[in-house]
Amino acid sequence: MSTTLSPARKNINATILALSIIPLWLLADFGLSVAAHHIYPAWMLVPIIIMLGYLYGAITHWQR
Repeated sequence: MSTTLSPARKNINATILALSIIPLWLLADFGLSVAAHHIYPAWMLVPIIIMLGYLYGAITHWQR
């Protein structure tokens, strides 16, 4: 019996890993945006736009 993972299973594992890492850098980006908010208030929108982009990508990826 083969112990190698199928390409689909590897892709699922990579997706789970990416989803576990994304909140860490999104939190860091949000922190930087809060700091930049004192300079220019529109910077608070940056992490929200990034998060919406990733959600859109995840939804359209699973529909393929």
